[in-house]
Amino acid sequence: MASVHSAAKRGYLNIIRRQLLERPDIDLNALDERSCTLLHIASREGHAQIVEYLLQLKDSGFNVDIQLTDQDGQTALQLAEKSGHQAIVKLLGDFNKQSDTIPHELISAKNTLIHLQATLATKDEELQLLQQKLEETNMENERVVKELQESVAAMEEREKASAVLIKDSEMTKHRLKIDVESRCRLVEELRATKEELSQAQTLLGHANDSISVKSKEEFAFREEKTAMQLEISTMKGLLQEYELTLGSHENQKSETSNTDEEHDLIIKTLTNKVNKSEEQLEKLKNELSRTKEKEKGLFETMVEVNNAKISMEKELCERKQKEETLMADLEEMRDYALKLLGEVSGDDEVVENLDEIIKQ
Repeated sequence: MASVHSAAKRGYLNIIRRQLLERPDIDLNALDERSCTLLHIASREGHAQIVEYLLQLKDSGFNVDIQLTDQDGQTALQLAEKSGHQAIVKLLGDFNKQSDTIPHELISAKNTLIHLQATLATKDEELQLLQQKLEETNMENERVVKELQESVAAMEEREKASAVLIKDSEMTKHRLKIDVESRCRLVEELRATKEELSQAQTLLGHANDSISVKSKEEFAFREEKTAMQLEISTMKGLLQEYELTLGSHENQKSETSNTDEEHDLIIKTLTNKVNKSEEQLEKLKNELSRTKEKEKGLFETMVEVNNAKISMEKELCERKQKEETLMADLEEMRDYALKLLGEVSGDDEVVENLDEIIKQ
């Protein structure tokens, strides 16, 4: 009952009607904590529609006592007069007069009509609620149908996209195979380059060994040249000594009394020594000339070997740069291939072949 009293206080007529339909045996004269009935509360608060509805219920045969008093001894009419609600005062006053003049059968019929009107109004409200729910259901159905249509359209678009993706995947596989073949050729070129590089390094090692041998020969020739120059210098000194000795003997020839035979012997000995010295000197000159020519050839050989070494080092550097470029291209190819394979749903066989090639 507290909910009905609260509805009467706030003017919620529909709640009171619904409560009465759900519970026809409800006590309309029930009191709240201030000993007020529904009629007292509606009259005090100025809710004329609720007061009129309660009076109609009374006409319909419901037990609505308009003469009950609250804890202060006031009736509903007195509360309306006290609160200044003249419309309610008029309703209650007219109802009292009408109750005194209208026959009982007419009042009963009127009450029945009022009750039917109230019931009809309640049914209309329920019908409106049902219509509202039906409209909401229709809107929900339309929304669901629209979502289904959108889902079907999205599925069709996905199927089209899947078909395009499958086609692109086949093309990607084909391009990947072509790319792998080209990269395989690149790997073969890299292997050939490594072999050429190894050969060049071997030739460079031979050239270094040759330069080392030539350097040793050059050092030996220089020592031999120095020894020959020292020997020539010694021979020149010896020749000068012989010339001085020859002059001394000629002077002694005039001063002493040596025989001609002794003199001839001395001259002959000195002449032989001079001739031998001249022959040895000529031999040394020829040997020196040959040594110079040999030194010149050795120098030219060293220049050629050095040029070949520089050329080999340059070629080695170029091949190393080419190898680094090839390795970078190969790594880039691997990353690109793995990316393509991820898009093409993963071809494990191609990946294994590619990794094997890279390891080799």
